Amino acid sequence: MYDIKELTKDIYQIAEEQEFIKTLMSTKINPNTYAIYLYNQLLCYSEVEKYGLENSLFRTTTGLPRAEHIHYDFKALWTGDSTPIPTPSTVDCIKHIQTI
Repeated sequence: MYDIKELTKDIYQIAEEQEFIKTLMSTKINPNTYAIYLYNQLLCYSEVEKYGLENSLFRTTTGLPRAEHIHYDFKALWTGDSTPIPTPSTVDCIKHIQTI
């Protein structure tokens, strides 16, 4: 059996060294900045969940889809007039998901 924590340990260590992640983990992040982060997460989760639902991958994991909840949190925090622009990494992530 694979230990997902052990398999992803190196990636998590690299991620935790990123300045944005340090800010996010500090709990001192500007609400609008956090809303932009949530918006980008929403785009990625929505894409994954679209394919997951189309292929019945959530049959045994009801309640797993998160996009709807992320959307509510984003709407509660976002004060901008229009939606944020997706980050390049979000665009890349969505393109990658579409190739799988």
